[in-house]
Amino acid sequence: MDKGIKNIVSKGKIQQVNVKAEDNGAKVVVNSVAGDNLKLWIDYELRGDNLMIGEVKFKDSSTDTELPWFSYMPKDGESLIEVSMDRLVKKVNIEFQVYKRDALFDMTSASFHELDKKAQQELKEKFEKNKVATLTVPIMLDEKIFKNDLNTLVLDDKEVKTKIGIKRIEKLELSEARSRVFSSLISEEYDMIKVVNPKLIDESGKEYSYPISYENVAVDNRLVMDLVGGINSINGLTFKCDGIEYVNKKDRYLTIDLKNKKVEDNGLGVKLIEIQGNKITLNSSQKNIQFSLQAENENGENLELKGMHMSHGSGNQELDFMQLKGSKIILKVEKIEGCVTEGFKMKLVE
Repeated sequence: MDKGIKNIVSKGKIQQVNVKAEDNGAKVVVNSVAGDNLKLWIDYELRGDNLMIGEVKFKDSSTDTELPWFSYMPKDGESLIEVSMDRLVKKVNIEFQVYKRDALFDMTSASFHELDKKAQQELKEKFEKNKVATLTVPIMLDEKIFKNDLNTLVLDDKEVKTKIGIKRIEKLELSEARSRVFSSLISEEYDMIKVVNPKLIDESGKEYSYPISYENVAVDNRLVMDLVGGINSINGLTFKCDGIEYVNKKDRYLTIDLKNKKVEDNGLGVKLIEIQGNKITLNSSQKNIQFSLQAENENGENLELKGMHMSHGSGNQELDFMQLKGSKIILKVEKIEGCVTEGFKMKLVE
């Protein structure tokens, strides 16, 4: 279980709600809400014959505008929705999109992308036909949760020089649920991908790392890391990591010329082996390279990748597209084996 919710419950930041909404044979009951300024957990029940939640949206009830909150739906047999947000809103409408369950809807994203366009469209249409209701549950957060007890620390001159540039820790937001670390990389030559095994360490030596298995990824050399919360004292607080994964900016994108059947000049040693139907085989025997599943052509059109398969012995990598369109394919490099700085330690608070 996420350590954040354990901290929240132990501090009594849980609100019994017991609000329900029902329509067309579907019923949703929100039993309780737990959380603080950085994270919410919603305990709910869905009642009805063979139903499922397809999507959950959040709206500010005072303006009826959708909030940029992101929810993680629970696995079967679990009932907690985890919500990440940029800020708390006191009065929230939670919209549950309810559908009639079908075994076809249980397929993974990868399996969905293996379907042809016609089959994908048919599945989408079936999903919409199976919609039962939109159930709206109004919630007013009480002072246990809505109370603004977020500890925000703006940091000055907290930086370390690495071989790829200056790594800065700019701000901390500390709550019981999360310890949010705002950071950046100052570099004209390199892009930061992620920070490896980041931790905050308090004066007693207790470590606060990622609460569950996910990792935060950098965007435009800025990275916000959501670590375990519950830091009682900021005295002597230290940041530590095992390094920064990076890629050279000039190698961030790889262009495949379909017309001339070649890979354009790159510093990664990647070569084109063959193009067969909608499959492209590359060789990167010098380095193990991972590409994003998001690709595009020279016209900026998105190209869907069904999957990527690496043959570690030969260094060949097969990219399986839904459909190749255009004369050039542009791939984004997400990781290069061995491109990681040394770890470092930085004292944030004396």
